[in-house]
Amino acid sequence: MGKVGKNVVALPLASVDKLGLYLADIEGTLRWQGRILNIVQSGNVYDKPVTRVINGQTVTKMKPTLDKFDPTKSIWVDVTEHHPWGSGARMPLIPFRVLAHNARTEPALYGRIVYVQQLDGIVLPTGEKHNGMCVVGDQGGMAPPGRQFDFFVGREDHHIQLTSLGASQGGSVCNVEVLGPSAAYSKKQG
Repeated sequence: MGKVGKNVVALPLASVDKLGLYLADIEGTLRWQGRILNIVQSGNVYDKPVTRVINGQTVTKMKPTLDKFDPTKSIWVDVTEHHPWGSGARMPLIPFRVLAHNARTEPALYGRIVYVQQLDGIVLPTGEKHNGMCVVGDQGGMAPPGRQFDFFVGREDHHIQLTSLGASQGGSVCNVEVLGPSAAYSKKQG
């Protein structure tokens, strides 16, 4: 579980919606009573194989189910003070700037700057005009390996639609270029 110290939060489970908690447990971040909580130990059991064909490749991924979710095993830590949108695997989450990748297959991508052509010039829900630059700072279990980034938007109502270069399974196929390491990330690691 790692060192969590005094920031561990005990959720009053009788007053928290089980489905909402289950989904937050999968996502890794929970907004609760004005605070941002990150999960340090999951109450989910990933034992249901789900097979899909993505870009012509058959992919099987283990998924949790609500009936096996045990919220008493979820342990949450309050990160509000330093990470107002939550913590990614290696850096704070920043809406429209932080990407997740499959860390099991691409660990060298943490801290790398990624240019996403379809983001360049798009006006975001915040009113900001995006320059296309993002940084890899979180992880996900995307499949197939090496072919997907997840884009952190911060809020459900801030999802944006990007022009897709081809067929996909619910996302957009984008023209991306993985650039060098982020100076801020490199300094933090050194």
